[in-house]
Amino acid sequence: MLVIDNFVSDEHLLSRINSPNTPSDKHFWCEDFPLYSGWSDGNVSCLIHEFIKYVFTDHRLFHLNTGVKYYEFWTNFSHADKIDFCFGQKWSHHPHFDKDEELFRYKNEYSFPKVGIVFYGCKSIDSVTGGDFYYWPNLTYKDVDFESESISDEHEIIEPKYNRLIILDPSKLHGVSKVLSGKRESIAVNLWEKEPHNNEDFSKED
Repeated sequence: MLVIDNFVSDEHLLSRINSPNTPSDKHFWCEDFPLYSGWSDGNVSCLIHEFIKYVFTDHRLFHLNTGVKYYEFWTNFSHADKIDFCFGQKWSHHPHFDKDEELFRYKNEYSFPKVGIVFYGCKSIDSVTGGDFYYWPNLTYKDVDFESESISDEHEIIEPKYNRLIILDPSKLHGVSKVLSGKRESIAVNLWEKEPHNNEDFSKED
């Protein structure tokens, strides 16, 4: 895992992420899971595209693009009332692995993104208490029993901070501790070498 503070140096881009004004920009803070492909070579049509292109094409992280064909984008919103239970604790987003969910659901097989990022693009994040990002660099899906009441392996804890970028291997266990106050807003992007499935891929087989 790598943490980079003050990641976005383009003040105009950062301002649009923090305070979107146009309908297109406002769609940036959606809770959908859009999947993009093909546009990264130049067809940038919205703020979501601009941000991903800034991170993985225009910035020094361009090397992470090697072999990547698909970009999955979503936003997370957590507050004190949102609670998940896992490993005998309360979480805002329980520990998990990012994977091809439909492939796992229908085939019980695993496919993972190549790399993932988390970005804090709202200034209000600095007033949030709790909501830390937990990451277990040594734990894969083969190592975890989600029925257990505890988990004790070595882990890293990253506090949310405005304009902070986290780069991670999304196939390793990660989650978000319980938000105690404020609203935690974050942006996530996963890079895929193979297109993740949707339920229509398997419904055709029924």
